[in-house]
Amino acid sequence: MGLALLDFTFRIEKAFHIRIERRDAWDRLPRRKPIDWTAGELHDWVVQLCVDRDVPVLYSSWHRVQLVLVDVTGKSPMLIHPGTFVVRELGFSI
Repeated sequence: MGLALLDFTFRIEKAFHIRIERRDAWDRLPRRKPIDWTAGELHDWVVQLCVDRDVPVLYSSWHRVQLVLVDVTGKSPMLIHPGTFVVRELGFSI
């Protein structure tokens, strides 16, 4: 697991007050070669984790995921929208 992925996971746990099991949580994301996800797919993944754990999904959930991606990548929030690829476009390391 790359440093950005680990940092993202820890920050999401804190922002959404959920626990993410490292070994199986990432299996729910789409598989692509090369590996890359959109910011929207990461948001959907976080929402599903909240639902699975009976944690309320707040209206601000997209904004929270976006801010975590800003913190992890150092990129402007103006560059991060649901269709942004986090590896290819933001330099996210996995």
